[in-house]
Amino acid sequence: MKPMQINSETIEYFVRNRKRWNEAYFGTGNVSRTPAYAQLHEYAMVHSPLTGEEFYTDGETLVHWEARTAHELRLDIPDITFDCYNIEVEALGGEVRYFDDKAPGLINPPVEKKSELLQLEPPDPYRDGRMPFVFEIIEEYENVFGCFPRLNVTAPFTLAAKLRGVQNFLMDIVRDSRFVKDLLSFVTEEVLEPYIDAIRASREHEGEIIAADAIASPPNLDLDLLEELALKPLLELKKSCGDDVVILNWWGESHVKVPDRLMELKIRASSGNVLEGQDPDVNEIGPEGFRDFALSHDSSLILGVGTDIMMMGDPASVRERVERYIKVGEEMKGNFLLYFTNLVGDTPLENIRAAIGALNGSDN
Repeated sequence: MKPMQINSETIEYFVRNRKRWNEAYFGTGNVSRTPAYAQLHEYAMVHSPLTGEEFYTDGETLVHWEARTAHELRLDIPDITFDCYNIEVEALGGEVRYFDDKAPGLINPPVEKKSELLQLEPPDPYRDGRMPFVFEIIEEYENVFGCFPRLNVTAPFTLAAKLRGVQNFLMDIVRDSRFVKDLLSFVTEEVLEPYIDAIRASREHEGEIIAADAIASPPNLDLDLLEELALKPLLELKKSCGDDVVILNWWGESHVKVPDRLMELKIRASSGNVLEGQDPDVNEIGPEGFRDFALSHDSSLILGVGTDIMMMGDPASVRERVERYIKVGEEMKGNFLLYFTNLVGDTPLENIRAAIGALNGSDN
């Protein structure tokens, strides 16, 4: 299917709103209205005429449909996302299955035996799996919007866990720490560094590369292990590939005794000036703690509205949640953003409209 074209109205809308989004994110302005964005690749795919395989294998098509969807929902930027946790594993030989009602899923790892993992052939970013699809995304996004698309890659810990199997890898941390460190070194140095170097070489504009690392979050890891096994490999990537490689999506403040220590690790994993909190943690321990920490560290703040309330709540509860977060964010002096962490395919449209209405001060 020929990709849908992005019209000039959509492009102008995003160019105008990106300025406000950038000012809030980087803390360079006093933004009057809270910018909002979302992970919406699954929602965009389900509401397009495309099959899952068509959507997730053609970078130009994916960019166009996600941008169209973000514009229709009146979000401030088209934050282009995809099933990033599958990309590196698939390039190493894993098997992915496509679905028409949800994002692709990994059905077979590259190898079954633990002993074979360290013998895997590192992928060629320009040839293997869907890594070339990622370069298509970069090229199309830069051609249309004139900036880099805040691209997602898998962070070292989560990539190692996906390759080994999450439960197996968590047990390895206790039983075979040498293997854990060797696998982390392999994915960092032999897989991610060449991949990120290729991304940087392919792009025309600067911008953050977001290393997604949800599996490293508490309670899977305590904070000492998070620092040793997740932050340390990221800092190695920063040293070799650039400080614009960041992790934002660790969560778990509601699972630790000292949430501020987790927030400190998150600041170190970012570019140094952004703190992101997500539901359920923000709702459970309160957004005020995230705001106070961000203010004390002169950081911008992102609060993420979770999938559960967007899926299972009613419009009134969604609006109440969004208004609560916005009220707390008002004290950030414009350095505050709202993020919808995952709009899945059957997210009720009335809930999305309630959330955006709360942002805009309307009932729509």
